[in-house]
Amino acid sequence: MRHKNEIRADLVEALDSEANERMAALGFQRRRSSDSYVRKARDATQTIVLKPIYPRRRDANTDPEVHIYPMVRIEMPRVGARAFDLVEADHWPPLSASGLILNEPAEFSSPSRPGGRYASGKTQITAAIAESISMIEKWAIPQIDMLQSPEDLIRFYEQRKKDDPEPDQGDWYIYVAAAYSLIDREGKARDVLTRHLAAPYLRRKQAAALASLDSWLR
Repeated sequence: MRHKNEIRADLVEALDSEANERMAALGFQRRRSSDSYVRKARDATQTIVLKPIYPRRRDANTDPEVHIYPMVRIEMPRVGARAFDLVEADHWPPLSASGLILNEPAEFSSPSRPGGRYASGKTQITAAIAESISMIEKWAIPQIDMLQSPEDLIRFYEQRKKDDPEPDQGDWYIYVAAAYSLIDREGKARDVLTRHLAAPYLRRKQAAALASLDSWLR
């Protein structure tokens, strides 16, 4: 059974050979030994992480060595700061001023959403990285290209179809409301909060955010 450091070395080598050039063509850069590709956009920092997950226990004969699970993270600090102001009175710990508006599997917009790739040995790991990059180019990049500013976030929200997969973050609609607030559309911000935070377990957060909006309008 191979040590995790050996598997990690194969992963880094595969990123060098299969991912760096293709991701650089999209504006993403990776530090040596990192598994994250970062791109600075207009009002956002976009990160794609080819996250390796190593099973704690496995059968060397049947179980894969590593599960490669690509993630997409998008931070909009201006949106984050306004969202924090919206709910600060409610002391909502999960929401931070970093504005992590998206932290999802890279395949969140894919119809199949297979959940990453499993691999053992250098050849499979290299193939899994190449396949992951192809998936990112096809599904993730078109989505995150549309998320570079507060205005983009609003457009992304407004253009999503009813049956499109929604990001799985509870903070998502607070960020959308914050983006509306940043461009002085408090009425739309109120509509988002009223419509999407109506569930009983969200009502306290909804009330705090609505109270903040009302105080800003006085």
